Amino acid sequence: MGNYLVDSDLYAKLIITFDIDSTFEMNMQVPFIFDSSGKWEAGYGLEEWNWLYYKSNNEIKTQFDKCCLQDSTFYLNSTTPKKGFESIKKIYFKKIN
Repeated sequence: MGNYLVDSDLYAKLIITFDIDSTFEMNMQVPFIFDSSGKWEAGYGLEEWNWLYYKSNNEIKTQFDKCCLQDSTFYLNSTTPKKGFESIKKIYFKKIN
C-alpha cells in the first residue's frame, strides 16, 4: 500500500460493483484509482485481461484478471492514480455476495 498504508483501514472498505449492463461503480473515490465509475469489458480468451474504462476519461483504462481465483479474489493491475498521487501495482478485491 506504500504511502496509503496509514489509511488502509478506510481503503479496506472499498467495494467495486460490476453491473450486468457492463458498467461498474466503486463505493468511494480513492487517490490510487483514476475514477470510481465507468464501463468494463470482459476478455474473451483464456489468457486475455478484462478492462475498466473510466467515466471521466474512457481513454484511460485498467486491466484486471478473471474473477475469481481459488480464494475468491481478483486484482486490478497497475491502475492509473488520480493526478499527483502514487499508483499501486496490484489492488486485490475479495468477492462478496
